[in-house]
Amino acid sequence: MIKSFTNWLDDRTGYRGFVKDALYERIPGGAKWRYVWGSTLVFAFVVQMITGTILWMAYSPSSQTAWESVYYIQHEMAGGWLLRGIHHYMAQAMIVLLALHVMQVVIDGAYRAPREVNFWIGIILLLITMGLGLTGYLLPWDQKGYWATKVATNIAGSTPVIGPYLQKLVIGGSDYGHHTLTRFFALHAGVLPAALIGFLVIHVYVFRRHGITAHKPEAKRNAHFWPDQILRDGVACLAVLLVVLFLSSRHWIGAQFDPDVDPATVTLGADLGPPAEPTENYDAARPEWYYLSLYQLLKYVPEFVGAFIVPGVALGILFLMPILGKWKLGHRFNIAYVVIVLLGAGALTGLAIYDDQNNPSFKAAVTHTSDVAQRTFTLIDANDGIPVEGATGLMHNDPQIMGPRLFREHCAACHRYDGHDGTGYEPLDPSTGKPTEPSAADLYQFASVEWLTAFLDPDQITKPHMWGNTRFVKGKDGSGKPSRMVDVVVNHIAKYSEDDKKMLAHGIEALSAGADLPYQAEINKKYSKVVEGKQVLDRDKVAEGLFNLEDLSKKSCTDCHELIDPDPGADSPTLIGYGSKEWLVKFIGDPEHAKFYGDKGNDRMPSYARDGQLTTKQIELLADWIRGDGYDPKNPKHKWPWVPKAVAYIPPKDTTVEMKSADDIEADNRKAAKAKAAGAPKTDNGNKPDTPPTVDKPDTTDPPDTPPTPTINLAEAKKAGPAEVPDTIDFVKHVQPIFEANCVACHGPVKPKGKYRMDIKSEALKTQGGGNIVPGDVEESWLAFVISVPADEDDLMPPTKVGGPMTKVQIDVIRKWIEQGAKWPDGVELKAKKDD
Repeated sequence: MIKSFTNWLDDRTGYRGFVKDALYERIPGGAKWRYVWGSTLVFAFVVQMITGTILWMAYSPSSQTAWESVYYIQHEMAGGWLLRGIHHYMAQAMIVLLALHVMQVVIDGAYRAPREVNFWIGIILLLITMGLGLTGYLLPWDQKGYWATKVATNIAGSTPVIGPYLQKLVIGGSDYGHHTLTRFFALHAGVLPAALIGFLVIHVYVFRRHGITAHKPEAKRNAHFWPDQILRDGVACLAVLLVVLFLSSRHWIGAQFDPDVDPATVTLGADLGPPAEPTENYDAARPEWYYLSLYQLLKYVPEFVGAFIVPGVALGILFLMPILGKWKLGHRFNIAYVVIVLLGAGALTGLAIYDDQNNPSFKAAVTHTSDVAQRTFTLIDANDGIPVEGATGLMHNDPQIMGPRLFREHCAACHRYDGHDGTGYEPLDPSTGKPTEPSAADLYQFASVEWLTAFLDPDQITKPHMWGNTRFVKGKDGSGKPSRMVDVVVNHIAKYSEDDKKMLAHGIEALSAGADLPYQAEINKKYSKVVEGKQVLDRDKVAEGLFNLEDLSKKSCTDCHELIDPDPGADSPTLIGYGSKEWLVKFIGDPEHAKFYGDKGNDRMPSYARDGQLTTKQIELLADWIRGDGYDPKNPKHKWPWVPKAVAYIPPKDTTVEMKSADDIEADNRKAAKAKAAGAPKTDNGNKPDTPPTVDKPDTTDPPDTPPTPTINLAEAKKAGPAEVPDTIDFVKHVQPIFEANCVACHGPVKPKGKYRMDIKSEALKTQGGGNIVPGDVEESWLAFVISVPADEDDLMPPTKVGGPMTKVQIDVIRKWIEQGAKWPDGVELKAKKDD
């Protein structure tokens, strides 16, 4: 029955004759290993068609889904990593096999008549194969493929006359995105494979028409394709497949013999970088190795010459080989030319690899990108999959990915992170190409015991990795006058006794424990307690340790800083919650805040939140990264979705300044005066002096245009201004009455010859009172506090004389006016209301 069917099929198709011609083709001079390259190329292409078709079934060609679908293939689909690996490395094997095939054809003279047309078709197949490699590189839509393709299309855009139009056609518009990906996918999976199949059929047909070109003289008797040559071809194809399988799994194989490598973390199949991000530059953007020779050539010659002239001439000579090969000398030239081109391409490729291996920027970019990729995979696992917004949604909410980027963009101009810019690069001077010194402290392990110990070390605080290049050491104007902090460390801590040093070490430990840094597990445990089965920070233990910093014999931290309890008199950055997320977010947001350096003590650091340079979310991500916070699968403390940690250390009392109304203050002052007159103990009315300060008498030596200090009727002063705070402040209607009744004695719209106290319109006062106030902040009422309870030691303003204290409504009106810019209408003259 089978014989009847095969006879019927042969009668209808003639397949027996075709099979006979294919299998029993005569091989002049016998079967040879040098003839296997054409068969291995066909085998490789068939493998590519099979694996590519299966990958296509799971691939989604969209800028929003391409990387995600490749991730699914790589990590979720059964055998997907193997299919990707075979497809990836077989494409590279085809390039090597093509080079060997071309050498064999040229050496054997198989390009000469009557086979010149077949040789030209082979060159076209070579170009199509190179095109398949170029278009396939983009399809994973990862960082390295995206940027390498962008480099390649930019070169295409430099083509004379048609370059810009060609580039726009290829990328699908002016920007790289969805249309770029779909065009490359259409070329890679449709147009180029179809063209390759068509030319391959013609190539095989013409080859069979003219047969194999035997190498003269024929050393052996003739043989047939079956079984002699097909056996060699089969072995060669198997060898190619084994090499590809080894390349696809070599990392996993190596991990089995390396006890320091976790096999679960190694790359299987082809590498997959992090998702493409057009705004995140990739300094290691390189084409695949078979294009590296051209890439390296562009370093030595102009782009037009290296990208068009040299390749054009090289291809032109290839096409002319059948003509040149008619003569014996021409054939020798062709052989020498192919050898020289391959050796030259190999040398340029080797130089490119050598340059990259000795390029710190390249290595830093590769390492950082690999870390980002692994981090992205971790986030996906922790999230139980990729969210609807894609993998970049996870990345952009992760401190370990976004922190280094934000640090590089906004902080690395001054700071360093373990000596680099956060992403592994060492900042270089563009004029010299040499590394630059930091001009602010290195923030690696900021607020840790190690960092604080180094900061308070007299030998380190003046070094570049700490404050060596800041105004705190060099002086505000380069005068060399150090700040109080530097003076304390260099001139006092250096002379500490052994007991003081022990107290300082204990205080440093407690201060650092208050930050609750995730990598200081032992110290955090020492200052924690168990509540409802969970370890939480023990505030009492932290406070107990911090008292060591207050009891130091020479200089105490509380001389300048808030340490345990709020201190309105502190004029240096608060240490309450130092290093915690809340502290860092506020400090990065506005270092000129009154709780930190103020507007005069800050050394160049921008107020990122106040000035709108960073969003609150970005500052939180940056703070978390500096603290070493974020999801860690090996640390059960950190869960996903990631939730911002609570404040690490909250002192027993509220950190907000207790505000008193003007009436309460006046009552306290009266009580204090009566108590003093009666010899009773002094009471704290919120001011450091025992009695309210008095106003200096008018200086009779002042210029005539300096208005004398008037006395003001208290009842009249309290009646001035609106009954409640209006939504919109009108200066003449709302502010002027209050100002004339309470403020004009000392303040004014201008400073006549510098005799007035702080100008209400000065940038200093506006910054303190308005620009740095964040809605909802604990310091929102700073200005009201200064107006009602001023710092008498600085003689800013008296709280009880010259018409004060003002009512709460009046204080709020003035504060709101200053916060809105303290706009002073032109032509308005102030007149003080004098006592009747």
